[in-house]
Amino acid sequence: HSPPNMEFHNTHNLFGAVLQSKKSTIANDPMRDPRSGGLPPGHPPVHSFMALPIFYGDEIVAVIGIANRRGGYDQSLMDYLQPLLTTTGHIVVANRHNMRREDAMRELEQKEALFRRIFSTVSDSIITINMGGFIETVNPATEKMFGYLREEMLSQNINQLIPDLYQNEFKKQYVNHEVGEYHERNGRRKDGSSFSIEFTVSEFKIGDEQMFTVTIIDISHLQNVSPILGQVDKNFVDIQRMVHAGTWELDLATDQVGASEEVYHIFNLESCAVDLNIHKMLGSICQEDQLIAKLAIENCAKSNEPFVIDLRLAGNGAVKKFVQMQGNPQCNTKGEVTKIVGVIQDVTDTRCLLYTSDAA
Repeated sequence: HSPPNMEFHNTHNLFGAVLQSKKSTIANDPMRDPRSGGLPPGHPPVHSFMALPIFYGDEIVAVIGIANRRGGYDQSLMDYLQPLLTTTGHIVVANRHNMRREDAMRELEQKEALFRRIFSTVSDSIITINMGGFIETVNPATEKMFGYLREEMLSQNINQLIPDLYQNEFKKQYVNHEVGEYHERNGRRKDGSSFSIEFTVSEFKIGDEQMFTVTIIDISHLQNVSPILGQVDKNFVDIQRMVHAGTWELDLATDQVGASEEVYHIFNLESCAVDLNIHKMLGSICQEDQLIAKLAIENCAKSNEPFVIDLRLAGNGAVKKFVQMQGNPQCNTKGEVTKIVGVIQDVTDTRCLLYTSDAA
């Protein structure tokens, strides 16, 4: 008579009395019993009723209700049913464990499927090895990177792919480091050719067996990039020299200044000075203009506003150069100005030309 998946939430009834007292309940006149909560619509008449708690240890795991026995219910019937209740308690708990195990297996299967998809599609080589350095698993990217088929690598020593990697000090040298630390070595393909790689090693256990995961990145393509980057850096230095301008960066927390070589040249400073700070740099400015520079930097730090100022550099008491100094604030995640970066340009030639035109 009840719909499927019906739930009861009211415990002020004969079933609830069992849950509250943890004892059996007998009502041979249930309609007049003060513990009764009545019957839901459509329920057949009840002339006698007994509810029995089912235990597993000290925990109630179920309640069974029996109704309408001729002659009603008594203690002797409860005692007679006790072995059945004990067995039922074990069945209920076993069924719970089975359901949990099935849920866990489904979750594990889903995770394994996800891992297999990631393992098969990632572009980096991923290899697992045992304590002897022998390969247990490889992903498809490893086949592509080293030129071997999967079957040719399994059970082989990792040294076949990365010569002399697995030695006595392997764990101490590669595992006991910060997570994600990469090391550079040469890998060896099936055809015998060498190529540059970066790899990281992590440790894990399967049961009592210690295992390692080696993740490898092919960096051989970067070898052709380094000369290009070096040429770009050289070109950048040449451009700064041609336009008489250099870049600078001020750390407001330490007052330390990082500057390009041209800035050192403009301020007549030793380019090898590693302790350049804002005080040393501003010391090259005419005393009358030092306050202008200090106020511009302080205002930039407080108001988060960029600045462009003209300054005069002094030497032996006379003005030697005119420079234009630009600064832009750099903020942290809290919106606080922590750095000022900008450009300093030697504009002496332009200023001299203007003064000559004015004089004419």
